[in-house]
Amino acid sequence: MAQQSVVNRYYLHNAIRNLVIKDMGTGYIRFENGFQLCWGKVTFSSSGTTGGEGSKYESYAKAFNVKPRIVATPLDYAGSYFTVGVGAVGTSEFVMSYKNNHSYGADNIEMVYLAVGTWK
Repeated sequence: MAQQSVVNRYYLHNAIRNLVIKDMGTGYIRFENGFQLCWGKVTFSSSGTTGGEGSKYESYAKAFNVKPRIVATPLDYAGSYFTVGVGAVGTSEFVMSYKNNHSYGADNIEMVYLAVGTWK
């Protein structure tokens, strides 16, 4: 197991060391080797009641050439009250959804995401 960890760190180190930024802007970075990161914030209006839920389409800052992997989470203290979901993942957009698991009186719920994939 220790040998595998050393090998994985070696490959990760070389992969990161060889990243050359090709293009970057608001909400994205594209690397010369085809790797791409996109991120953003999605705001929902909350009903403030337990069981309230919502969803909406969100477009990436730049399209991917294949479906990316996405992680998403609520911002700030809202994290303990909400379940976040990501679905209908495509190369240019995805659906982000939430469900209120507790009575929460906020007017807006902010969720953030990071999409990781390739652009070429």
